[in-house]
Amino acid sequence: MNSLRELVEQAGGVGAVSKACGVSIRAVYKWIERGCLPRTEYTGETSHAEAIARLSPAVFEASDIRNRFMPSKNTA
Repeated sequence: MNSLRELVEQAGGVGAVSKACGVSIRAVYKWIERGCLPRTEYTGETSHAEAIARLSPAVFEASDIRNRFMPSKNTA
């Protein structure tokens, strides 16, 4: 898992991730564009990493996903 785009593809694609996370397809494309999960993932408001981990055919822990794709201060 080198990029968020790769992770989303491994999890079934943008449509599958958006459905599992309860967000729009455009929202997932924004995450990919920025290379990070939204701020709400780190404030406890959402649990997208868990939803993506459940979709992934490879074994990715939600905590690994969250740590790998954390927003920097410049992208938050």
